[in-house]
Amino acid sequence: MLNYLDLPDDMRKSLQNLYEKTKVHDPQITESRFLQVIIAQWLEMYVVAKQEPLHKNKAVLHNDLKMAIRISGKTQRQISQETGINYVYLSDVIRGKYEPGIAFVLLLMRALNCPPARLHDLFFLEPVP
Repeated sequence: MLNYLDLPDDMRKSLQNLYEKTKVHDPQITESRFLQVIIAQWLEMYVVAKQEPLHKNKAVLHNDLKMAIRISGKTQRQISQETGINYVYLSDVIRGKYEPGIAFVLLLMRALNCPPARLHDLFFLEPVP
């Protein structure tokens, strides 16, 4: 799929290299899904969405930690050991059983080499259905 994109060769090769590195961390990712994620992240910089305020009782915190950990090339156990976060608690947060505190989030982001500015990629609020 990447070979069929109408892009300069150097850009196509860069995307291909990035895809191959991503595939090492997530062997099941397809070129199509990879491009969806890349394009979504790029567009995010340009799209300013007006969001309605959410009340605490009408919002639920979700996370994409499972994917972030997979992409990091680490295991949940390694993250737990690096950060001192209890493995069971980490697992429960990933499954949405608990809402973590800010210290937990910052430790986790550091262990995942994720800059704090990307917090919204790992944790996000959605209205309760």
